[in-house]
Order: sequence, then C-alpha cells, then structure tokens
Amino acid sequence: MAKNKIFSSLIDNKRESSGLIMTSVLVAVGVNMLSTGIVDLLGLRFGFQIKEVILITIGIFLSLGVLAWNAWTNFRRLNQTKKFEGFIIYDEINHKIISVPEYTISTDMAQYQQWASSENKALEKLWKEDNISQFRNFRGKIDQNLLNTLTQSGTLLTELLEYCLIEKLSLHLTDYYNKFDGKLKVQEFQKTDIPQVLLTNRFLRLFSEDMINRESFMCLSNNFNDENDDCSTVCVLNSSGAYYHKFDLTLPENSKITRKNKNEIIIDTPILTLSLTSLFSGFSTALPHDFYKYYLRSASQHYTSLHDYKFNVEISVKFKLTSLFMRKKMDVYYSWIDSFLDEITEYMEKDRFFDKIDWNAIHALIYCTNNISHLVPKN
Repeated sequence: MAKNKIFSSLIDNKRESSGLIMTSVLVAVGVNMLSTGIVDLLGLRFGFQIKEVILITIGIFLSLGVLAWNAWTNFRRLNQTKKFEGFIIYDEINHKIISVPEYTISTDMAQYQQWASSENKALEKLWKEDNISQFRNFRGKIDQNLLNTLTQSGTLLTELLEYCLIEKLSLHLTDYYNKFDGKLKVQEFQKTDIPQVLLTNRFLRLFSEDMINRESFMCLSNNFNDENDDCSTVCVLNSSGAYYHKFDLTLPENSKITRKNKNEIIIDTPILTLSLTSLFSGFSTALPHDFYKYYLRSASQHYTSLHDYKFNVEISVKFKLTSLFMRKKMDVYYSWIDSFLDEITEYMEKDRFFDKIDWNAIHALIYCTNNISHLVPKN
C-alpha cells in the first residue's frame, strides 16, 4: 500500500531548498565571473563603481529570482487534500448500522449507535423517525462545502462519522506523543476547551459527559468522592450499554480547534492548518457481487431491508509560510500527520478493505467450489 507523505514532503522540500541555495550561490558566482569577462572582452569601461553595480545587480536578481520561483512552486505543491470513500450497510427496517467483519469503522459506528441509543432514548427515536437517504441541498457561507438539509437520522449519521474520525485522531495523537515521555511542548485539549465543537456533535457530547452527571452511571456514584474523582477514568462501558470515553486531544502548543461548518473541523497549528470534513450525501455505493450472501451471511429474504450507502471524508493539509523556516527539531511535532492518514486509509477506505480481505480471490474460490459441487454426481 502506498504511504502518505504530506509532511515528509515538506522535510524533503526543505532539504532540496538547501541544495538549491548552494546551487544558486555557485550560479551567482559563475554569472559574476561571466559578466566580468564579457565586460573586459568588449572593452566596456564604465568606471569601477558602475561596473560593480551592474555585476552585483545581475547576481542578486538572478539568485533571488531562482530561489523565489522555486520556493513558491514547491510550497504550493505541498498543500494537499486526501479524499477517502467508505460505506455503511444500513437496515432500513430496524434503523441500525450493520457491523461488517474486519471493516473497523463499520464496527465502531454500529457500536456507537447502539450505545448512544441505549442511554438516550431521544436519539433512538430520531434514528427511527425518518430515512437517512432523504436530503435537500443548500449552500452555506461563501467558500464552504455544499451542505444538505438532512433528516434527523441523516444528521446523526454525519455526526457519528465525525465522532469516529475525532476519536481516531485523538487516539493516534495520544499514542504518538506518549513516545516522547513528556519531552515535547504540547497542549492537551479537554471537552471544556472546545465547546463550539463539542456542543454540535451529540455523540461527542454524550460519551464525554462526566459519569457523575449521568443517570446510567449512578451505580458507580459511590466510587466518586467529588466531581474530579473520575478525571483519571478514560473509558467505561456499563451493563446497560451506556458508554463513557474521556475526550482528550493532544496538539503542539499554540494550536486552536474551531468548527468552520456543520461537518468541518479546523485544527490550526503554528506551521499548518488541518481540516477534517465528514460528508454523507445519501447516495448508494456499489458493493461486489455476492458480498451480502457470502461475507455477511445474509439470507436472501433479508436483502430488501439492507441498503448500502457511501460516505466520504476529506482531510486537507495547508502549510503556512512559517513552515519553510521551521527548525529541524520541530519536525517531531508534526510527523504524525502521514501516519494518521495511513491509519485512516486502513480504518475506512472501501477499496483498502476489499484488498485486505482479498475479496476477488475469495469470490473466485467460492465460484469454483460451487462449480465443482455441481459437477460431482449425486448418489
């Protein structure tokens, strides 16, 4: 599988720029010598001062021109948007997301939907009130993505997709920065630090709410002496299906988290801006032939209640001009970006999932096996 190299491209570009500076210096010296030779050869004598000005001016403009043009073209090429396409299988009768084995995001979405519905009956009712595929398009503010007026269940699905994305980022950042044993200057965002982001995602708001404030965890209330006793608890799933997960997002110092749109989160750091966009348009996707039958073990009479939909995630990385002057030791603060994109590919990319389970080979084997069974004479 091809690895993502957005941030490493910045590092490579800086190395190339260093080489270019040395090249430009040599070119400038060569131009200077050539200009001197031409002036002497043609016998053009303007006087020492005029000649020096001409040579210096030519050298400066050539060197700066080459450097500026190269830096600008390379810098623009560094900004990239990675697009991921995934799918869900939805039971239209029971209004539930079906968990697909080995397809991690579908398992997570099915579990989160179940846990949220177990604790919050209002959310369960919203899932059942309408169809997730009913939409009406409208455009938001200038330069924002085309949005949809979703049904309540469609809106919940978009928020659920976003929650999966945020959770994956949170865990990835925690694992990454923990390798440095607190030696890096980072900033930990708690739920109180991002109220704008938190309040608009009902799954994030529900699952991160302190257990002491939730009726489903009253059985654990005796374990907490005060409101801060559960701060060290990271994750809890009780017998009733209620789920708690402490929200934590570790980023470089002086970072900010905002919401640009209903489905877009912006993470602004000193050298780059990362945007996470969750998109669900209600369109069907094309799954391989016999996938329901052989992989999901779904009986033919159940096919009519199952419907497959596609979703998209866009992750954009835009570097700031300050990134070109970033000190070498700052690289470690941002090297997680490439590995995060690789992890998201494994987590939700549709094509990657079918490659991972080697569906083409499996389907061919099933097809051949069925043919052989028909050729064997029956006693």
